Amino acid sequence: MSLTRLPAVAAIGTVTFSRYTSTASALIPAGALVRTADGSQTFAITVDPTNPAWSTTSGGYVIMSGVASLTVAASAQVPGSAGNVQAGSVTLLASAIPGVDTVANAAPMQNGLDAESDPALRARFQNFVQSRSRATPLAIGYAISSIQQGLGYTLQENVDPSGATRMGSFVITVDDGSGHPPSSLLATVATAVEAVRPVGSTFTVQPPAVTIANVSAILTVPGAANKSPIVAAVTQAIQTYINTLSIGAALPLTRLAQIAYGANPLVTNVAQLQINGLTGDLTPLPSGVVKAGLVALS
Repeated sequence: MSLTRLPAVAAIGTVTFSRYTSTASALIPAGALVRTADGSQTFAITVDPTNPAWSTTSGGYVIMSGVASLTVAASAQVPGSAGNVQAGSVTLLASAIPGVDTVANAAPMQNGLDAESDPALRARFQNFVQSRSRATPLAIGYAISSIQQGLGYTLQENVDPSGATRMGSFVITVDDGSGHPPSSLLATVATAVEAVRPVGSTFTVQPPAVTIANVSAILTVPGAANKSPIVAAVTQAIQTYINTLSIGAALPLTRLAQIAYGANPLVTNVAQLQINGLTGDLTPLPSGVVKAGLVALS
C-alpha cells in the first residue's frame, strides 16, 4: 500500500426540475448539465438507481405525465470546494431539456473538497507508518481513508450486519457525506479492506442507515428586521450541521437552538423547536447517520 496525495472531491447534492405543463412525460438524461446563476459552477446529473424515476433503459430520469417536478442527484463537474454552493444557487439549464422549464437546488451542494493539504498528508503519513503491521483496525482505517477525502466510516468487530454476535466477523459502515454512497465506492472500500484484513476473518461493507430529521421552530426577531433572509440563514446553518454529522452521531435538540442563535445575531428567541414532531434528541443506529429533511422555520 503506497502513500499518495488524495485528489479533490466533487460537491454533491440534488436539484429539482420543474415544468409549467405536465401533460406529457419528459426525460432528464444522466449527464445533463445545470449551472449556478452566475455561470461559475456546473453540475452534471448523476445515476441514482434508488430513485424510483430512474430508467436504465432510457438512461435517465423519467418525469411521468401529470408530475410537475422531480428531484435528482447531481455532482459538480469540477472537483473542489468551489462547488459547495448555497441553496437556490443552481438556476440555469446548461442545455434545453424538452418538457422541462426550470431547475433549482432546495438544499446546498456540499462535501466538495480541494486536493489534500500538506498538513493532512503529513497526518495521514503518520497513520501510514503505524499501519504497516496490517491486520489491525488502524490498518483497515488507513486503507479506507486513502480511497478519497471526506469518507466517514465505523468499524464494528465480532458482529454481523444485523448486529448479532459473530466472532471473527466485522462490519464497516461507509458514508461519503451523502448518506447514500454509490455501490462502486463500497466495492472500492471492500477491495482496499481485503488487502489488509486479518487472515480467517470475514467482513461486510455497507452504507449507513439514513434517519431523516425534519426540524420545525418559531424564530423571534426584532420587529423592524426583515425576517426572510434571517430564516434562510438559520435554515442553511441547520441543514449544514445535520448533514455533516458523523456515522452514529446523535442530533441534540439544544444544539439546533444554539445554531439558530449563532446563524444571525438578530435571532432573539427559538420557540417550539422540534425534531420529527418531538422535543427530544434524535439518535440513529450505531451504523446509521442523520440527514436533514424538511427544515420549517417561521
